[in-house]
Amino acid sequence: MFFGAASSSSDAKDMEALGVAANIVGVSVPAAHAIRLLRDDIQRNSDAPSTVISLRAELIESHNVLASLRTIGDEQWNALGGAIVAQSKSAISSCEQSCVKLRDALHRWTRHSDEASGTLAPWDRINVGFFKQSQLKTMTAAVEKCKTTLALVVTVGTLHGQLQQGRLSEATRTAILRAESRITSAITNQDTQLAELNSTLQSLVMVQQDGTETDVDRFDAMGQVVTNLELLKSSMALLKDLLSNIQTAATNAGLGRSQMSFTFGDHNKGQ
Repeated sequence: MFFGAASSSSDAKDMEALGVAANIVGVSVPAAHAIRLLRDDIQRNSDAPSTVISLRAELIESHNVLASLRTIGDEQWNALGGAIVAQSKSAISSCEQSCVKLRDALHRWTRHSDEASGTLAPWDRINVGFFKQSQLKTMTAAVEKCKTTLALVVTVGTLHGQLQQGRLSEATRTAILRAESRITSAITNQDTQLAELNSTLQSLVMVQQDGTETDVDRFDAMGQVVTNLELLKSSMALLKDLLSNIQTAATNAGLGRSQMSFTFGDHNKGQ
């Protein structure tokens, strides 16, 4: 199952007793470890393809987002609500699994490389064909998607902290409106990505493989696209809940709907 096996009821009760914030820390620590392992592997392969090298910055940002999540307290998580807490934990676990899968794939594809010098052998560079490139791209996109979504959770959680302290300054009002805009844009972007993933899946079915790739490579690439589709749908649900949550909090704090509509026009209709 994409989001991993469910915890037993006793484990769930034990974690609940620790508090939501401690629960989030417990999930994010192994995810941060998986990110570091993948980042270190990429740093050792100095001659890796640019697609792999560019992922390093994404991993650093993802690690920072996980660290920021751990600064959100129980009161802020309670304000976000149980659904967002559960979805955030799933997104963190998805980030961990994406990094583990990508690291395993890179190990398979570079098994003839010179590990001592950190150089990716020419055979390996040639053998990263269409299906492997597609799989690499979609796995990288999965990490980026988790990072972007969780960063918005951090933003909204931080805003709840400010509201709980009774601080509805002009800066806080502006930050709330900006957060709504970012979430709305993320939802729109994911609609586009959903169409792109479906198109990619069709291409993988139709394209002819070259001599260096096998049916297994094709099926692996297709499987990763299906995984990303599941991740995208989960991310969409989380984003919509975040949008509803911050809108409700803004209204309760005295930031009227007319002000939000003035800023965003019709973007929020249908959410």
